Amino acid sequence: IAESRLYELSKILDVPTSYFFEGLAEEAVNPADNAMDIVSAVASIKDEQLKSRIITFIQDVAGTTTARTA
Repeated sequence: IAESRLYELSKILDVPTSYFFEGLAEEAVNPADNAMDIVSAVASIKDEQLKSRIITFIQDVAGTTTARTA
């Protein structure tokens, strides 16, 4: 949601914009940490065919699959 939308909603609901973010700081996860965990786990897979299939699966789920040549 755009910042301007949150601002408009806060005015309509008569709440501060921070209302929409309450409790998020405690639960926030650094995406870079998750990415490094995934990279490390995939890199440790010895079976190259399995590794390739897992990478393709992750790309499919993320919607970023690119054409590969075998």
